[in-house]
Amino acid sequence: MNETFSSDDGTWNLGYWPDNTGVDEITNGEYRMTVYDTTYMIWSKTFDFYTSDLGLEVDARLHAGTDDNGQGFICRYTDKDNFYFLYIGNDGWYSINKFVNDEYESLLSGWAPDGVIDPVVNKIGASCAGDTLTLEVNGQVLGSVQDSSHPYGAVGLFTRTYDTANITIAYDNFIVYDASDAGYGDVPPSYDGPMVGDGSNLYEDFEDEDGPWILGDFDKSSTYIEYGWLTYEMRSKTWTSWDVTEEVYASDVNMQAYFSNDSGGTDNQQGFICRYQDDDNYYLISFGSDGYLRLGLRKNGKWEFLLDE
Repeated sequence: MNETFSSDDGTWNLGYWPDNTGVDEITNGEYRMTVYDTTYMIWSKTFDFYTSDLGLEVDARLHAGTDDNGQGFICRYTDKDNFYFLYIGNDGWYSINKFVNDEYESLLSGWAPDGVIDPVVNKIGASCAGDTLTLEVNGQVLGSVQDSSHPYGAVGLFTRTYDTANITIAYDNFIVYDASDAGYGDVPPSYDGPMVGDGSNLYEDFEDEDGPWILGDFDKSSTYIEYGWLTYEMRSKTWTSWDVTEEVYASDVNMQAYFSNDSGGTDNQQGFICRYQDDDNYYLISFGSDGYLRLGLRKNGKWEFLLDE
């Protein structure tokens, strides 16, 4: 999951909380959570990824109010009485906590070293993997704790007040990833190095149609950008569509993207092409929603599958 809050696509909770205790809104490319009461917490809609081991990352900004606040994540959410929550405050405080049958318990809390937590803007990361909960900020791990009260559940964003009301935290670039391969408790740092061998870098968030992509309706498929996604709509069986950017021309590349299958079926292929020379000469690296893997070589118009299983 990679959410940039570029528009309201109906995914997130928006509007006022009961008794006017808070409000959620998407504005200016941010998800803003405001808490109007003192010593009160609110959280976003929760998302269940049907795996217990997840990593989370978000850019958080103090939009309004005092630095005495809480901002971060909930994970392993079952209902309003059972979940973990991990957060920082702009004053330097951090905390990992849980509710079990509406009983609160602090698992780990403390003050971060000076300068680690910024008074306004921070990149917050967390991992809920196995029985280990880990919290980090701006690339530095604040702490880890073991607890097995909640083995699985959903994730979301979290905001709270303490003695001062009227706090607004703005969130952007909310990422959820599978942490099962990272090692329990590990929070991999954000990748900000070069993506290709010549040191250049291509990043595309598909927020508009100004990129180097060929869009439109074709004979057997359509390609369009909507809600921050480059979407291929396939209308024919056994058909392949692709697009090639000429902004990168290199032999050694690393590629990364989020894929979402919006159809009901799983018999498909999605992925990358590389070393593209023309329509008859390139590599194909792909996977299907059903788990099928394919690595193909297209050479002089003929296919050779190096991996097909």
